[in-house]
Amino acid sequence: MKKILYLLLAVSIIFAACKKEDDNTSNTGTSITELEQILLAGENSVLWTVTYVTSEHREGYILNGIKTYTDTTAATEIDSSGNIKYRFYASGDIDWTDDDGVLVGPDDAVLTYNIINDDRIELEGNINFFGYWLPIWMQWDITSKTNSRIEVVYDDFFPGDNPNNNDTVFFDCDQGDFTMERLN
Repeated sequence: MKKILYLLLAVSIIFAACKKEDDNTSNTGTSITELEQILLAGENSVLWTVTYVTSEHREGYILNGIKTYTDTTAATEIDSSGNIKYRFYASGDIDWTDDDGVLVGPDDAVLTYNIINDDRIELEGNINFFGYWLPIWMQWDITSKTNSRIEVVYDDFFPGDNPNNNDTVFFDCDQGDFTMERLN
């Protein structure tokens, strides 16, 4: 009876000492979210194509923290037909092609993304607008996700100039939703 007890004790100590490694960690030891697993699929980069977009353009100003819209267009559906593609890199960088299939490169825009949680991605960077570099900030709220499809409600924000250094800031923003599907 003693031998069985010792055997059970030894087996339980061995199993307790052999801690299973968590498959859900990255090289840095930080936890990988479900969204990151879907977005990157364990790869260094993954290409996604936008298959559906709606957009509403707004302009206005912010004075003393209060946002006032001066111009708003009605939401319109844009037939993207898969022409807009995003390549997400594990480093946090993004490359994308526009409607004409032309790569939007570092001479046109520099963007990085940060996964906030399983339902939000924030992007920020600069876009070259007719020779002027404009800062951009985007928020993507994920409304639905599978391994091959992500649906997003987005809000991007182009802060404008601050004339005479007062506390009035002019802006342009686009709001809407889009669907993207993984290509590889």
